[in-house]
This record gives sequence, C-alpha cells and structure tokens, in this order.
Amino acid sequence: MLALRSRDFTSLLGLLVVYLFIFTLPSLLFSLGVVDSRWEWLFLISPSDAASQPRG
Repeated sequence: MLALRSRDFTSLLGLLVVYLFIFTLPSLLFSLGVVDSRWEWLFLISPSDAASQPRG
C-alpha cells in the first residue's frame, strides 16, 4: 500500500518512516516505563509489539 501511494522513492521512504514511527513509538514508551502496564493490551494492535509478545 505504501508503494502505491508514493510517487517516487524518496516519498516511499518518508511514508515508511512515518509508519514505523507510529507503530513503534507506543511499544518503546511501554518498554521505558512511560506507559502504565494496564494499557499493555492496547499495544496488540501494533505489529511490532504483537510480534514480540508470546501467545499461550
């Protein structure tokens, strides 16, 4: 989807950086202890955090 929205390679890189920033910032804040653990379930929508959580 990012490749379809971008006009050139530079805009593709810009969209990728924005995507990564949006989806990795919440997990980073949780890892640093900025966000309380009661909101941990909400981070499952983030692909980077959901992949790091063991399911069992």
